[in-house]
Amino acid sequence: MLYLVPAILVSLYAVLCPYTKVEESFNIQAIHDVIYHGHNITSYDHHEFPGVVPRTFIGPIFISAISSPFIFISSYFTTSKLVSQYIVRMCLGLIVAYGLNKLTKALKLYYDSTTSKCFIVIVCSQFHFLFYSSRPLPNVFALCLVLLALSSWLRNKNKSFIWFSAAGIIIFRFELCILLGTCLVISLINGKITIKEIILTCVPAAVVTLGLTVLVDSYLWGHWVWPEGQVMWYNVVLNKSSNWGTSPFHWYFTSVLPRSILTSILPVLYGIWLKPGRSSSLLIPSLVFILVFSKLPHKELRFIIYTFPMLNAVAASALAHIYNRSTSSKRFSLLGLVSLACLVLNLMFSIILLSASLHNYPGGEILKELHEKIPCSQSPPVHLHICNLAAQTGVSRFGEQCPHWRYNKTENLMVTDLLHSPHITHTIMEYNSQLPTLWYDTYKKLTTVDSYAGFGLIKLNQYFGPVFPSFFNLPVLPNVKTAPALVLWQRIDFENKVK
Repeated sequence: MLYLVPAILVSLYAVLCPYTKVEESFNIQAIHDVIYHGHNITSYDHHEFPGVVPRTFIGPIFISAISSPFIFISSYFTTSKLVSQYIVRMCLGLIVAYGLNKLTKALKLYYDSTTSKCFIVIVCSQFHFLFYSSRPLPNVFALCLVLLALSSWLRNKNKSFIWFSAAGIIIFRFELCILLGTCLVISLINGKITIKEIILTCVPAAVVTLGLTVLVDSYLWGHWVWPEGQVMWYNVVLNKSSNWGTSPFHWYFTSVLPRSILTSILPVLYGIWLKPGRSSSLLIPSLVFILVFSKLPHKELRFIIYTFPMLNAVAASALAHIYNRSTSSKRFSLLGLVSLACLVLNLMFSIILLSASLHNYPGGEILKELHEKIPCSQSPPVHLHICNLAAQTGVSRFGEQCPHWRYNKTENLMVTDLLHSPHITHTIMEYNSQLPTLWYDTYKKLTTVDSYAGFGLIKLNQYFGPVFPSFFNLPVLPNVKTAPALVLWQRIDFENKVK
């Protein structure tokens, strides 16, 4: 039962936060198009919104194939495409959970059964890894293969390790050659693989995976292309990823790891001291990967997500050591209580982070509210303009419920453009308290959606009243702040036409 908990949590996160953000845009739209447009490639979203660099369709095609039978069954009960998005997200998350289960079984052989169980407990107590597992990011598609590659590596199954690694590197994320390449070097140094075996396996694996992505993606993009090769050229050679923001060298160590690993960073250090040989084999590739990525100016949590299970495996070995000796001495009993407290703190932080994430997708929420307020059969049909913020925070083709409506994502339209575009009946705009008077003569506000705006602290008496004396009334409980983000407007003359 314990091994099913990650799958349950991944599914829960996908249901609670079904929408996607801008970095997931290509994959979620591609999955939609493969499912609903099939061979009609001219209707695919990437022709209109290609993005900065081309991305591979291999992941979307695979997820579409897995989820299509469930979507077919659901079509007998509902016509809502949003249900299909739930299914797609859950299928992706369950594939990652499957890879995690394979890694857990490998850790059972590499360490022991107690370590594998502690590993699951640690992963489930943290938030980001399982929350990201159902998000259609290139990194998450690669994560599925990384987990399978690591499980093969720990079992000394060299051929399957190289094949999974080649697919992850060449199709999805080229930078994984640093992480998985370091693992391969460790195996070579330890005598678990020979150079001849590496060459004889790497060459066919590279040819097959490269041929697959080039043939499939060239057909769908309409020209010869190796998507991940162009992504690598853009991010590494041209170093243009910094256009999307920069962070200091230490950011992964001082911000990402504390938020993602949480208090489990303490047993990681203890695990290194306990079993330096076994733990270093997992720790060295992780640290090398993070250090190399720290040199790139543009940084995101998802870029190093592959290292989280490796670090958690080291932490699990420490917890297993403490648990097995918790009844033998007071020192280990105390360490056991401290470890339990760390896991509880992880869970508390995870709940807080989840509560923030629930408010992180105003675009998806406001589009859903529009469909709840206006039926698809409405005449005249709706012509909706969607602002950039909404498109980046949850709006996708899965949310477009009415086939006769027009969903317009034309970028950078000004207020005056919307005022003088009578064909636009509704618009989703960023919250703005200073609109011209003419706007209120032309449009009527239908609803406002709030978004996450940071954390704050609330005082005890806000919930418990006079139970706590004033000198105990300290701001100690965390509170998620929200602020108006998006407003749905309806043209007044549209309302008159309906009447």
